[in-house]
Amino acid sequence: MNHSTMMEVLTEIQKITQSSNPYKTAITAGLSGSIKVGSGLRSLYWRIYLGLLSVPRSKPRDSSEILEQWEDEIHTLRKQFTLGGSAKSAPPDAVKNSDQTLPSTPPAAPPKKKSRFGGSDSDDDDQAAVSSSGDGQAHLTVLKDNPLSSDKESSYAKAFQRKKLEEIIDKDLGRLWSDDPFFESDLVHDTLRAILLEFCDEDRADQQDGHIPGYRQGMHEVLSLIMFVVNRDADLIHSLKPKLDDLSEDQEGDWSILQALFSPAAVAQDTYMIFSRLMSLGNGIGLVSWYHGGPTGSPSASSPVSPQGSSQTNIVVDVANDVQIVLLKAADESLWKTMNKVHDIQATSYLLRWLRLLFLREFPFHQVMQLWDAVFAEYSWRVSEEDESSTYTLADSIVPYISLSMLLFISEDLQNSNHDYSFAMRRLMRYPPVEDVRPIIRKAIERRHRGSRLALIAGLLVSGPASVASATLSPSGAANADPLPQEVTLTPCGALLPPPSSTVPGVSMGTVSTRPPPPLSAAFGTAVTPTAVPSRNATFTPETTASLRDKQIRQGMALASIVRRMETRWFPPSEQTADEKAAAEEDYLVAIAELKRVRDVLLGSLAE
Repeated sequence: MNHSTMMEVLTEIQKITQSSNPYKTAITAGLSGSIKVGSGLRSLYWRIYLGLLSVPRSKPRDSSEILEQWEDEIHTLRKQFTLGGSAKSAPPDAVKNSDQTLPSTPPAAPPKKKSRFGGSDSDDDDQAAVSSSGDGQAHLTVLKDNPLSSDKESSYAKAFQRKKLEEIIDKDLGRLWSDDPFFESDLVHDTLRAILLEFCDEDRADQQDGHIPGYRQGMHEVLSLIMFVVNRDADLIHSLKPKLDDLSEDQEGDWSILQALFSPAAVAQDTYMIFSRLMSLGNGIGLVSWYHGGPTGSPSASSPVSPQGSSQTNIVVDVANDVQIVLLKAADESLWKTMNKVHDIQATSYLLRWLRLLFLREFPFHQVMQLWDAVFAEYSWRVSEEDESSTYTLADSIVPYISLSMLLFISEDLQNSNHDYSFAMRRLMRYPPVEDVRPIIRKAIERRHRGSRLALIAGLLVSGPASVASATLSPSGAANADPLPQEVTLTPCGALLPPPSSTVPGVSMGTVSTRPPPPLSAAFGTAVTPTAVPSRNATFTPETTASLRDKQIRQGMALASIVRRMETRWFPPSEQTADEKAAAEEDYLVAIAELKRVRDVLLGSLAE
């Protein structure tokens, strides 16, 4: 790192601290997608958006006023979010090795209590406890807290459940972005595991604040991006630490506070606090409800997404169906017919992943960060400025509209007569690369908030009546935002999207190819040339008979695959985990959609 980079960081932070309205400036940066990749400040913006750091609405006396306030607030928060520091256990010891950048002490299993089936010492303890209580309650406690007890509240049962949860989490972490060196570190895995165990603890003291305990597959991926951002920011600020010679006295003071805000020794706590606010219902965005279920809230009257009446377990399913049925029909009826009538695609087969992971697998990390900037900034504005702290829900946010914009972006591919159901599903499950996600963000904000103050802050040029049906993804100007390329072409290319990597931030994606997608056979090894469907009065020659026989064989193989997946749900293993059940349920929905297609192909109403 050189001195100019350090000055860039100071200049970037001064855009907030020396602004006439620091809060509005921070919100604009997130909604317009203008937070620079590699600036070292993205995790700071996220903490502002999620209400962890307070920002004034008027110009402060100087930069140090806000920075000193943030320093006090962050120290208080880190005490609250120390891993293992809940009401039931003491905080872990400080990390002895100050060179480690991801300190974490996984919470220890509950201490085993003495059993009355051990030796004479235990028996003596039991007798003493009974005699001191006078009513036999101590005797019942001993029976409850022993390895043979079936009581789920015993310390032994909880230790066993915790061990089982650790094994599930470790299995998921072992598959986490396996091609990225950052996520291969044992220290990173230990920290991620500790945070997930702490957040998913059923005995957390903040249950009354909307916390829903329990781990679900996918949470580890959401947490991984947060840790990636927090660690990268801390690493940048820390790497500039010895290069302070040319700074003025005021700049030195500001930089020392920044080092405290981005301490490498506090990466675990900073990651945990952001993750907790993103997931929690009571004082956060409430993403956890899309994993477990929860209250849906009251959508805005301007939003066609209407999840009222949803059960506690299918909120995200209702949102997915609303995106593909309600929103899509209003925006592009032709595409709606293709997806719901022609291909009969189940919304849950792809949108559950889009929504639960907040598009984490659909784009590279640096573009997902921009999407999250907008989602977090919208939440902050609506809760702080529009007094929606009790009514805000993800179902009524820009997240469903981002999904809608993504569908409209690949509309041409999905409606191409040469592309069948299989191609459409692969396109949805492997979203094509885009050169810039900011047009997608801006169209989502415009559709959800057109005519509101939030749209104006985002820099959208609002004119004419509001219309959800607008589907053009041409870039629009944004105040204080990096200018979008005026000649940008947002035609998806046929290449498959590689897994996100820590090496991509700051590196240009290059110009997206405008060539048509390659044949499906080239990309997936599957022929997609539609076969002619014979009429009822057709004369069957040996060639057509052979062709039909081949088709029946192919569809029979497809049916065999479908049956296998359905059997996983019909006849689940005796010890199937909750995550495995959820995966089987999602696979079952996809199998049903594929079964309908096999039926149509065999009946001759759909080309193979």
